[in-house]
Amino acid sequence: MKIKELESLLSKAAQKYVSKEEADYFAKLQISTHLKKFPRSNPLKTAISDLESWAKNQGNKMEVQADKGASLLLNFNKLGPSLKIKMVHDELEKRAKEHGIAMIGINNSHGIHTLDLWTDSLANRDLMSICFYNGGPSGVIPHSGTKGIFGTNPMSYSIPTNEKPATTDMATSEIPFFEILNAKKNGEQIRKNTAVNNTGEITTD
Repeated sequence: MKIKELESLLSKAAQKYVSKEEADYFAKLQISTHLKKFPRSNPLKTAISDLESWAKNQGNKMEVQADKGASLLLNFNKLGPSLKIKMVHDELEKRAKEHGIAMIGINNSHGIHTLDLWTDSLANRDLMSICFYNGGPSGVIPHSGTKGIFGTNPMSYSIPTNEKPATTDMATSEIPFFEILNAKKNGEQIRKNTAVNNTGEITTD
């Protein structure tokens, strides 16, 4: 399938729940992100998961929980957030230009697995952007520990340049959780010095 065909299918699916303009924006960014990240991760799978959440919860609507001018808190009521990424980006740009800084919080939604999806396009609008996700499985072990307590708490930031944005997208753990899942699925070893077993000894299993 050609890239444009896949983008068109994603947009068509999203138009059942959001406007055509929002659906086109969602599809374009998701495909662009997928091409950057695949095969190490699968952003397209996350896009489809967000679409499925809208199909499953058709009676639900996104609600504004708090609006403080420079900041906005949104309750997605179990809906995947990426279908409304254009609205989020538009609001951030408008509020940043008005107040000098802007922030939007999202809760009661799906996890965000690919954070540069949310930052790159803001840098293309000539805005410095930061995205945090306070979650992930409790797999990050404190120093000298034997059990995971913290989430991977990924973050991304993008800085506009004369060409493409300078972007970082990373977990705060030694390796992202999907890397462990992929290794287990494929019967492979994980990288050295990235994990411990249940007695605290370094393992690649």
